[in-house]
Amino acid sequence: MAHYLDPKNDLTFKRVFGEHKHLCMSLINSAGYTKEQLDAYYQWKIDSMTARGMLEEAEIRGLEKGEAIGLEKQAVIIAKKLLKKGMSIEDVGDTTGLSKQQIEEIIDRM
Repeated sequence: MAHYLDPKNDLTFKRVFGEHKHLCMSLINSAGYTKEQLDAYYQWKIDSMTARGMLEEAEIRGLEKGEAIGLEKQAVIIAKKLLKKGMSIEDVGDTTGLSKQQIEEIIDRM
């Protein structure tokens, strides 16, 4: 039966089911399945949503980590320029937010 219903275009469907069309379609689609099939489907749906959530969370963490790395690299570039202009380690640290140890490492590599 679900193959013949088009909730987006069928005006009768819209009038009868209104805002609950997704629930209705879910019930209609599940009517022809065994309990085991429905349980497997619902478990798959839960697993899929969990996996999607984990991927989204990992993507956000990756973006945050990448942004932090980029900001630190930019601070190092700025520190090198300031040191070449003769600015003190303390002033470079205040300007860039880098620690004294980080600035001394930059000096050693220059």
